[in-house]
Amino acid sequence: MTVVIVASVAVLFLYQVYAAPDLANLHRYLPLGRLGGFVVGGAIFSVCNAILEEIVFRGVLFDAVRAARGLPMALIVTSVAFGIGHYGGYLPGVAGAVLAGIYAPALGILRVHSGGLGASIVAHVFADATIVTILARYG
Repeated sequence: MTVVIVASVAVLFLYQVYAAPDLANLHRYLPLGRLGGFVVGGAIFSVCNAILEEIVFRGVLFDAVRAARGLPMALIVTSVAFGIGHYGGYLPGVAGAVLAGIYAPALGILRVHSGGLGASIVAHVFADATIVTILARYG
């Protein structure tokens, strides 16, 4: 889990520093002020978003596809779906969809090896907290 967390945080920061995508439109999707400010709002967003996305992608969808088509197909389908679902977020556009699609198998493997959603949720919380920090710093 630590490797996934460190790698995802590093990739997100490096992408922001070197690609410098325009983040102006993303603030409307993350109303931290209405959630209690950067620290409280960022924590609420990071935890709630990670839990909801992991339940959907590495919980319901993963289990359904794995039962019907096996583990490799579950990793592929949930990764593609996760990538498409992140097209409009951070990272914006095709780059975000591709990077989220690459990140998703790591979350799926965490799910398999841990036997539940806990490890993938924790890793996802760190990635979301990094995104909140990036939006607060660069947006």
